[in-house]
Amino acid sequence: MKKRFNLGKVFLLLTGIIVLLTGFYPVTGMEAEARPGSRQVNAELADDRQPGEEPVSGRVAVLTFHAVSEKTEISPVIISSGELEKTFKMMLDRGYTLITLDQFHDFIDGTSGVPDKSVLITFDDGYEDNYTLAYPVAKKYSVPAVIFPVTKWFSDYPRPEPHRPHMTLEQAISLEEEGLWDFGSHSHDGHRKIPGETGAGPFFSTLVVQPGYRESDGEFKARIWADVSLSMYTLEKMGIEQVDFAFPYGSYNDMAKQVLTAAGYKYLYTNEPGINEAGQDPNHIYRISSAYTAEGNLALLDYYFSLK
Repeated sequence: MKKRFNLGKVFLLLTGIIVLLTGFYPVTGMEAEARPGSRQVNAELADDRQPGEEPVSGRVAVLTFHAVSEKTEISPVIISSGELEKTFKMMLDRGYTLITLDQFHDFIDGTSGVPDKSVLITFDDGYEDNYTLAYPVAKKYSVPAVIFPVTKWFSDYPRPEPHRPHMTLEQAISLEEEGLWDFGSHSHDGHRKIPGETGAGPFFSTLVVQPGYRESDGEFKARIWADVSLSMYTLEKMGIEQVDFAFPYGSYNDMAKQVLTAAGYKYLYTNEPGINEAGQDPNHIYRISSAYTAEGNLALLDYYFSLK
């Protein structure tokens, strides 16, 4: 597990606060560190292979869960703890390999291979039931996973879903200290819709349009920068190096990806289903949304791994 608490990240938080107060956005530095840089790294990795050296092998599916309940619910974003346990057991019995976040990073970077039918488990939003219900099941089978919390929801107020609470910062720290699961970011306060030109739209892909006001590209970038810097600071205070970000609703635009890359997020997770290959663009990680039954989850994995 890669950890690094860099006090230099305090500067990132201060920058975010300045952005919120002044609207200033460090465009020049960000342009220099945008997406072409990450692609160049992948090209260099490929060029470093010796003549005749085999490319990194394997394929990885990233399977995304959200909430976990004690009983079965017919919902695309809720799975019962019993079905979750059955999912893990069936995957292991059928020859799937459940990998860690570090292994996934090395695979995407093209530096280390994985077995062909490898799976990275992720949980979005940071629900408390991930801590109370999902983790005990995962620990029983030694299943690594990644939680992508909305860091504002660590606080007691405001709770967006009072009937289904999110984990506290203390619970997140406790979970991190266990060492089996990792944390990425799902934004600080970006899991919401904002007013746009054609109606309400996702935070990371919509320019604000209101009577008498139209958000500029620079203002959009400043808003995104402020949000992700606060999320990064919150998680790195826990001692967690932040390089993984899952877009809320799976929605984003090129400007949002540019801001996240400049802020230090290398691996950007979408909601676009598919299988991940070694050396691919880390700014576009495919993820498969889970089903609410184990049979459904295995059917999804079997299907996507059958595609060439």
